[in-house]
Amino acid sequence: MKDVVKRYNLSCTYADLCDTYREYQVKHSKGGIPVFDGIPETLDALNNLGIKLGVVTSRINDSVEEILKETGIFDSFDAIIGAYDTNIHKPNPEPALLCCQKLGVDPKDALMIGDAVYDIQCGHNAGCKTCFVAWSACTTLEQAIEGSHPDYIVYSPQELLDLVK
Repeated sequence: MKDVVKRYNLSCTYADLCDTYREYQVKHSKGGIPVFDGIPETLDALNNLGIKLGVVTSRINDSVEEILKETGIFDSFDAIIGAYDTNIHKPNPEPALLCCQKLGVDPKDALMIGDAVYDIQCGHNAGCKTCFVAWSACTTLEQAIEGSHPDYIVYSPQELLDLVK
């Protein structure tokens, strides 16, 4: 965002932009984030297999926790890493490494799952295996392959179970 301030010669500061973005996240996250079909069942199955699950997101912590609670999947996760938990964010490895630490998992034994190039790059940079989910509209499959080279690609939540069994 600092580049945006410079490029467009904005009269606001970087901190102003961050504050505005965070306010936007809180205001526009209520009731508007759907859960993809099959996700609750997949999370339940992963939990039943004893697999530790974490969330690594660039969203502010309050916003992501509210969304996860609102959608009924908050209790599926053992760790949640949000924007306030690290000083450096994706694609830097710091968020994934912190999540692994909180889960008590060696990064080489972790699978970073994401729908964006930065998610996959973050996982790779942390030493994790990576998996791109191709059902999201966030990043196209071509962008993911070209920009991040995921170890795995899945087309449905059920396929995630096949990766860990």
